[in-house]
Amino acid sequence: MKRTFAAVALATSLGVGGYFAVSPSTACCGDGIAAAAGAESAGAAVVAAIGSAASSMSVLLNTINSNVTTGLAQVVQEISKQTASQKTIEEGTIQATTQLYMEEKRGDAVVDYALSPRACFEAQAATAVAGGASSVNQSTTNLMRGLQDRTLFTTNTAAAVDRVFRTHAEKFCSDRDVELGRCTRAADVDLQNADVRADNILGRDVLTADQLAAATAYLNNVINAVPTQNVPKGWERTPQGRAFVAGQLMEQSKLSTAALSMSRMVAMRRVEAGLGAKADLNVADVSPMQLMKSQVNGRFMDPNWYKMIVGPGFGEVNQLRESNKMQALELYLAMQAYEQGERIEAMLAADIATSIKRDSEQRLSQARAAAAKAQ
Repeated sequence: MKRTFAAVALATSLGVGGYFAVSPSTACCGDGIAAAAGAESAGAAVVAAIGSAASSMSVLLNTINSNVTTGLAQVVQEISKQTASQKTIEEGTIQATTQLYMEEKRGDAVVDYALSPRACFEAQAATAVAGGASSVNQSTTNLMRGLQDRTLFTTNTAAAVDRVFRTHAEKFCSDRDVELGRCTRAADVDLQNADVRADNILGRDVLTADQLAAATAYLNNVINAVPTQNVPKGWERTPQGRAFVAGQLMEQSKLSTAALSMSRMVAMRRVEAGLGAKADLNVADVSPMQLMKSQVNGRFMDPNWYKMIVGPGFGEVNQLRESNKMQALELYLAMQAYEQGERIEAMLAADIATSIKRDSEQRLSQARAAAAKAQ
């Protein structure tokens, strides 16, 4: 029984010593490891004493029992202290690590998921562009109606031609015109000959009221400078009168293709009150052309934009947002180009049809005459 107790005590002592040999403490303080090493030394001394003093086994067993009990108690106490320290430190480490992780993710969220500094501007601009498109359509319709009426309802050709001269002399007279006696006072340099110059329209992003009047006069001069006056009222009751009106309608149909393209050019540059304010621009009243260009110039031509996209507060998500916005703008401009292509096709088709008709009329007239002689 005593031998069994000694073996158990010895195994216990060696087992405890082996545990601490292979599993050192991870606590910050060093007393836990030192205490474990002391327990290992005590256990080794006990084993040596057992081997060299067999005759004093009873006394030694009591001593071993006492020493082991005391040693184990100390070890357990140290383990408890060490475990508590480890638990406290590890919990603190986990908490600190978690806090740092959350702060890092919170910072990433602020950078990556916070709205771009341009977000409100972009959203308002998109809404304003849609409103501007409606304004352009309405302005185009109004200009088209004026050109249509000039072709279909001019009552006096001479008066219409005289109005072309008087409009130029009164509003757009040049210095050279004054020298020639065509007018008494030249217009502002910016308006001189504006009614006969394409750059008054295409060279600007926005038209003032006077420049818009010049642009309208320019459209009249290009589309139908010398309109054919109507036949007297009632002549439409005759076949000849109806043929004349039919000819006017044919002329208007062909002219309208050119009128549509040029009218839209002017309409895009007409100032719309409050359009800039709707888009959060620094100018309250702008033209649809200015608004559209602000989306391009506000990036490519603005140094602040380049600084913004490489700045520390402009994360990857906002980079993707900005890229998507530019692709959306590109899509919008592609649609505008498609519609422009349709207008160009319409003009080409009308021009080709007119040329073919003009050529065929002459040949068919000659063929008709030859056929009549053959009868």
